[in-house]
Amino acid sequence: MSWIRLIAGNLLVLGILLLTAEVLLRVGWTVRGCVVARCSGAYLTQITNPDVLDFTATGLGLTRPDKTLGYVPRESFDARISDARGAWVDAQVSITPEGLRANDNQPRPTGARLLAVGDSFTFGAQVSNHETWPACLERRLSQPVDNGGVFGYGAAQAVRRAMVLSAQQSYHTAILSVLVGADLIRDRHNYLGGYPRPAVIRTQGRATWAPTPDPMRAGTKYNPLGLTASGALYQHSLLAFLIAKHLIGGVDVHGDRLTVVHPDAADEDVILDFVLAQLAQLNVTRKVLVLQYASDLDTTQHVIRERRRWLAAARDRGLTVVDTLEALKGKVRKAIWRGHHTPRGNEIVCTVVHSALMR
Repeated sequence: MSWIRLIAGNLLVLGILLLTAEVLLRVGWTVRGCVVARCSGAYLTQITNPDVLDFTATGLGLTRPDKTLGYVPRESFDARISDARGAWVDAQVSITPEGLRANDNQPRPTGARLLAVGDSFTFGAQVSNHETWPACLERRLSQPVDNGGVFGYGAAQAVRRAMVLSAQQSYHTAILSVLVGADLIRDRHNYLGGYPRPAVIRTQGRATWAPTPDPMRAGTKYNPLGLTASGALYQHSLLAFLIAKHLIGGVDVHGDRLTVVHPDAADEDVILDFVLAQLAQLNVTRKVLVLQYASDLDTTQHVIRERRRWLAAARDRGLTVVDTLEALKGKVRKAIWRGHHTPRGNEIVCTVVHSALMR
């Protein structure tokens, strides 16, 4: 019986240590949120881990599958969104009948149209319609600016959306916004975070888009799996969530976040050149590249190197380049970022882009 008591005692100690680690981690994450974003007691007041409460997976119907782009915003969607972490706070999110993020500028200006495409930093994650930088740019220019940004998109995926939209509507200017250090990685996936996407692959010595995969594959947003025991742990433990996210990587234990890198995925440098080549082919008068950054800015070698590559490659092609780095440096982080840009962060980006367009 001594070995049974020994095992039980060790398991009890392990359980106490894990519980202590979970509590300390939740306290630390609460303090971190107050420093870099906004204070929220969600980590301390609810059992469910707030980090798994993805606003796109709550049954709101914000997206639909698309055979060319993988997924797009659902036309005429309209709702106010809040989440447990306090990242989204009563944000008005409206999608026009054409599938674009509404700007809520009334009356909307007329004249030569501009198209903005990109990821969630263009779509305007966590802010209301009128607080996005495309909405601000529309007011500054007194010209219509269509917001074709989609959360989770890679750079190549965004350019492909620009091709689709510009085939439906004539534009004078196309603005591609890229999150440096993140978007090229996304373009290597055919499933990411539960969403299907056309990966950029290398075949017969050249880069091209892979066929868009099945949106109804088990584990996607559109066909989620039931929670397994490990999934339930992941859902309720911040410690398990961070281990799965940072140490295991790519393991879908939640049920609707299937993540798969395409077996023939091109490397990031090849994708970067492919993106700019596709952008150059857009049938618009002016093409603009906007470089955006997460709150850590250029503190990693990956971001520093990729920024240099974007700047050099874009200028070699004669593209207008708008680098927001210097405008964001030195600002109080929680005033500019709340995961994504705050209304103030969007306003800064708007100002930099507007200034470049007026030259």
